[in-house]
Amino acid sequence: MTELANQMVMARDSDQLDLIDDCIDTVPAIYDGTAPNCWTTCPPAERTFHLDVARNDQLTNIQDDVWWRTTLPVTYVTDDGIIDVTEYWSIRQVDDRFTVDEFEIQTPIMQRQSATDILTVYFAHIDNENWAQAADLLTQASSAPFGDRLDLQQLGANSYDQGDIADALARWCADGCDTTPPSAAELTFTGGYELTRNAQTIRVTWYEGAYGIYGPPLR
Repeated sequence: MTELANQMVMARDSDQLDLIDDCIDTVPAIYDGTAPNCWTTCPPAERTFHLDVARNDQLTNIQDDVWWRTTLPVTYVTDDGIIDVTEYWSIRQVDDRFTVDEFEIQTPIMQRQSATDILTVYFAHIDNENWAQAADLLTQASSAPFGDRLDLQQLGANSYDQGDIADALARWCADGCDTTPPSAAELTFTGGYELTRNAQTIRVTWYEGAYGIYGPPLR
């Protein structure tokens, strides 16, 4: 399925739709040619398919029918700003070939500017040595067991205790951390949002209606 998804993206990016004649009969009506609903290229908008974080999940129903659902984050840079969407495709096997149908395009619950704002708040807490407030944002990231929070373990925390995480943050940034506020354009859309600097990545999370941070401060 990954190979087919790659082929679909290549055909759409190069406007060579003959490459996917075997798997799709016609351009889905949802693609009207204006960002973010572009089947082929649509200048002046610049489009990026985030294939490195695309997912292909196998699904079944009560009749034991099997199909695959592709989840593909896409970013458009337009004259009016950046637009992020997630495309969903269904892939089914019909006789000896695969067909792609049931296309959807959805805007994310988490917004790019809101993600930028929460990172700016996180960096401000670190810059001002407000370790407890920074720890709050880290603990809001998810309800996963502490053993699954590799970022907190990397930080040197031993538990979800706020004081423990605050102390770990202070130690982590004892020699300084990068607290330069990010721009919205600096974030990468992966279905959520990430900020990467110097091969270090921080993720903005959305859990039970609240934004959180996954990842130690940048150094």
